[in-house]
Amino acid sequence: MNSSRPVSVFVVGFSIFAAVFASPSSAQTSQPGGQSTAWAAPAIAAAQQMRMFPDPSRGVQQAPPVIPLLGIDPDPSGLISSYQPGGATLTSGNPFFQNLGTNGRTCFTCHQPQNGWTISAQAAHDRFFASNGTDPLFRLVDGATCPNDDVSTPAARQKAYQLLMDKGLIRIGLAIPTNAKFTVSVMSDPYGHRSDDRAHQSNLRNR
Repeated sequence: MNSSRPVSVFVVGFSIFAAVFASPSSAQTSQPGGQSTAWAAPAIAAAQQMRMFPDPSRGVQQAPPVIPLLGIDPDPSGLISSYQPGGATLTSGNPFFQNLGTNGRTCFTCHQPQNGWTISAQAAHDRFFASNGTDPLFRLVDGATCPNDDVSTPAARQKAYQLLMDKGLIRIGLAIPTNAKFTVSVMSDPYGHRSDDRAHQSNLRNR
């Protein structure tokens, strides 16, 4: 290891995630002075409406058996490190690493140590070409530019997941708050989202 390379360190604790899954009501409640969770219900409703667009990919997210006490990975700026004060984490049986839905994803799909427990455009790009666009990260529900995109071939998938690979963006339907301090006066649709009225309406109702 070259000691002169800069190291970014992230401290993580997976017991926090287990507590959130065990107490969903506490995660949905806004405390006085805290962050509003009013966006959650419309966002969940928008995701559920995406069921009308079936995804042909059936890959399941894999995880290593153990997340070590200290993990160090190279990145373009030097090294990135994750440290767990409570010790190594066994992934088996931990909700963070379990498939809790039907699309093959887990929390670990978008939150991995080599990326500082987040997702980046470069990581998405690399995973796309390593899997031909079938990695669980690439799902029509929120990873494609539009939920009705053609994903029948590698070339089609590359076009469909362009924003995820180029900018690391995930598409989420959010309602405009009733007390919003802005109005939508101009709408640009460079990806042809309005070309399928089902896709347009399912997102429009939740923006």
